[in-house]
Amino acid sequence: GGGVRRIGVYAGPGGAENIAMAPPGFGPVAGQVLIAIDKHDHLGRLLAMDARGHVRTLVQGLPWGLNPIAAIPTGLGRSSGATYRLFLADWRSHDVLRAPAAPLQPFAGDLFVATERRHNLYVVRPQGSGYSLTTLRTNLPAPDYNFEGACFVAG
Repeated sequence: GGGVRRIGVYAGPGGAENIAMAPPGFGPVAGQVLIAIDKHDHLGRLLAMDARGHVRTLVQGLPWGLNPIAAIPTGLGRSSGATYRLFLADWRSHDVLRAPAAPLQPFAGDLFVATERRHNLYVVRPQGSGYSLTTLRTNLPAPDYNFEGACFVAG
C-alpha cells in the first residue's frame, strides 16, 4: 500500500553505502537486511538488521570502506544451463567490469563484498556463530578503483 516505516537505526561512524538481503542459509542472519558501511573510505563494516531493528556486526575493520554487496547465487554449480557473471561498477574510471562467476562456485549461497577503494574483493561466509572473510585473488592491476555496485547476472 505504499506505507513506509522505520525498522531501526545503526550506529556510526559512517553511513550506509549499499543494502542487500542475506541469502537463505547465511547463518543466524539469513533473511535479514545487510548494510555496507563506509566512513570516508575507512572503517568498512558489514551489518545485519533484523525485522525488529536489532543490529549485529558481521565484519569490521576494512581499511578502504565497504560498498558493493551481492549474494552469490546458489545455482553456480548446477547443470541448469545458466552461466552467471559478476558485474562491478567502478566510479573512478566509469568502467563496468565483468568476471565469470564459476570460480565462486565453492562460495554459492555466501556473500560477495568489495571495498569501495582499491581493489579488494572478498567473500563473507557463516562460520560457527560468526562470519569469516576470505580474500579473493584477481587479475586487477594495482591502480585505485572505486567500486560502487555489484551484481550477479545469469545468461
